[in-house]
Amino acid sequence: MKNCIKYMLQRLFGYHLYLYLFARYMVNRLPHDRHERDFMHLLTYVNERDAVIDVGANIGVMTYYLARKANSGRVFAIEPIPSNRRIVERLMRRFRLRNVELMAFSVGETTGSSRMIIPRKQGVHFHGLAHVVKKGESVAGEMVDVPMKRLDDVSELEGYKITAIKLDVEESEYAALIGAKELLVTQKPVVYCELWNTKNRRLAFDFMQSVGYAAWVYNGIQLEAAEITTPKQNFFFLPKT
Repeated sequence: MKNCIKYMLQRLFGYHLYLYLFARYMVNRLPHDRHERDFMHLLTYVNERDAVIDVGANIGVMTYYLARKANSGRVFAIEPIPSNRRIVERLMRRFRLRNVELMAFSVGETTGSSRMIIPRKQGVHFHGLAHVVKKGESVAGEMVDVPMKRLDDVSELEGYKITAIKLDVEESEYAALIGAKELLVTQKPVVYCELWNTKNRRLAFDFMQSVGYAAWVYNGIQLEAAEITTPKQNFFFLPKT
């Protein structure tokens, strides 16, 4: 039923307007969504003058909240999918988010290029599941070739003290973290990361431990120590004291 409604709305409004209206709806709903309380807790680590990175900004809903919290700082919003990026740009204009710098590339462990896909099933585009195409993967959808960079190679970040990173890149988190090793070791930002219970999670945990971080999850009241097997998908990585 939910996908049927999405299909009708995407056909009725057109894909771009549908995305924009959905983004506006989610901007209003997010603080009241129990599924997003982990992200709302991330905001407690962000101060008004901070510089933060939103890796996988998608349609800009979380970018909006990061920009509001770091209202005198800087938000580097990274989103490689052109259709998603257009919505972020509209939100930036609508809400006058002048502290957001939108960047058009994917993030990985090397600098080069990547092929991404916006999955499509039964005529419905799933913008939130856009991801780097894995070797041998066969998924229907819209393909797009995009530049790829290591976070350590992003010149726009030079001169900023990064205090927090939101990372949601659909099973490419480990590669993104590898490409940010210098940033993590030298600046020690809080990292908020979506990790499904897959090999990607295990690799990400091992890597973050190797660079001096411990994993935590939010229980609705406070953070508690996490293990690889913790039945959650949103993790906080904090530098060990």
